[in-house]
Amino acid sequence: MKMKFERRFLKKLSKLDHQNQIRIMAKLRTFEETGRGDLVKLKGYDKIFRLRIGDFRIKMWFEKDNCIVFDLERREKAYK
Repeated sequence: MKMKFERRFLKKLSKLDHQNQIRIMAKLRTFEETGRGDLVKLKGYDKIFRLRIGDFRIKMWFEKDNCIVFDLERREKAYK
């Protein structure tokens, strides 16, 4: 599986401190290689999933052999 990142995700990632950026990208790389992680399909959406990384929630969908990562939010805001 190959990951692709949308501009919205990259913009939000760049606003985080360096340590969180490294942690998130490392977990995404691990997920890309192994497919393992706390991944849950979001209720009410047909193809959108969320990946939990500490206090952050990463939203993504899958197309063929690609994983498109499109949003990053803190836990407090992700479920509103």
